Amino acid sequence: MKVLKSFSVVLIALLGVCDVNALELRGTMPVNVTSDTSVNAKNMAFAEARRQIIGDALRQYVDADAFTVLLGTANTDDLSKLISLTSIDGEQISDTAYSANITMVLDVEAAQKWLTENGVQNWLPNADEQDM
Repeated sequence: MKVLKSFSVVLIALLGVCDVNALELRGTMPVNVTSDTSVNAKNMAFAEARRQIIGDALRQYVDADAFTVLLGTANTDDLSKLISLTSIDGEQISDTAYSANITMVLDVEAAQKWLTENGVQNWLPNADEQDM
């Protein structure tokens, strides 16, 4: 029994060590947008949050000048492909307004690919080159 307990502790410790190198890029942004309809307000809020969260999360890993230009000209579809998870908290909707706290998690591999394809030097870890 003692051997099994020791093995469990070692296994849990190893699992924790393997996960330390995993990079998670995430951010939360409070939004409060008014438009002609709540649907338009919600779409605008998500686009605004997505662009801001991506900018905040990636800025420390990229050539800032090139990234600023790319982010400023990127379309919504391209930016949407960089998001792996979205959650909403405190959502409030009226006829013409939308407010919430929007949290998004970036797909690191998709972000690195997007940056590289667009010529932005970055220091995101390459999944193929990471130590295991």
